[in-house]
Amino acid sequence: MATKKYKISYEWWEAVLEIEHTEQTLNNIKEQLTFFMGCPKSTQESTDWDGLVSRYLRQIAPHLLWESMEWNLTGVIRQFQEGGKYEGYLPIGGEFGVKLILIDTWEFPSDEFNVEEVVIK
Repeated sequence: MATKKYKISYEWWEAVLEIEHTEQTLNNIKEQLTFFMGCPKSTQESTDWDGLVSRYLRQIAPHLLWESMEWNLTGVIRQFQEGGKYEGYLPIGGEFGVKLILIDTWEFPSDEFNVEEVVIK
């Protein structure tokens, strides 16, 4: 079974997911993409690996970033487990062909914020 690693990045944050290139994983990704309203029927019939993986990763990316503000790698994976907070999303622990293997923790140190007085008229 062939697997590929994909990096998602945003400014100074990144995550890496490993995706098994099997028919079952492709079907799992299609199921997630079609779970949400507004997803075209063409997604259900598509066999374009790169296009489907790209759409899937772009769909999950904001949620990964958000969860990385509070959780480490293990915690983020748990948020996507069945019965977790993300109904309709694939678990990302590897059991459905998608595994989160690296994620930055998005931190905002308090000493890096700028504060200034403003006058509003």
